[in-house]
Amino acid sequence: MANTIKRYRPSSYPDPQLNLDMKTAYDQLSSLSDSAVFALESNQALASGSTTVTGSQNRIETGLGTVSNVVATLDTGGSPVNEWPTATPTPNANGLINIAVFKPTAAGNNTPIASTTPRLVRWFAFGSRKESTQ
Repeated sequence: MANTIKRYRPSSYPDPQLNLDMKTAYDQLSSLSDSAVFALESNQALASGSTTVTGSQNRIETGLGTVSNVVATLDTGGSPVNEWPTATPTPNANGLINIAVFKPTAAGNNTPIASTTPRLVRWFAFGSRKESTQ
C-alpha cells in the first residue's frame, strides 16, 4: 500500500491557464525537500538564536566566521506591540551582529526611539563557517 500524504492544494481559478500554473508551481514547491531548500555551499552556514534586548545590544556572537545577512523578529508571545527590531552584521567584527528595538516616540509621532521594554528577539544569521583552530 502506497504511503500517500494528503496535501493542501490551491483552489481553482476561473482562468484555466492560471489554474494550471498555480497548481504546477504549488506541486513543485511542496515537493522540495528541506535539504534542497537549505543546500548551502560548503563554506556557508546558517546560525540562529535569541536574546533579550532593551534598546540595543551590540556584538552578539553568532558562531559564524563572518555574517553576510541577518534577520530578526520580536517574540511577544502573540501579543501585538508597536515596536520593531533591526539587525545588522557588526562592522569590522567577524561573526557578530548588532540588534536594536525601536518604538514610536508618542501617539501621533512615529519618530523611532529606542525601546525601554526588554524584548525577546529571535534571529537568523547567514554567513561563512567559522574556521576550526585545531
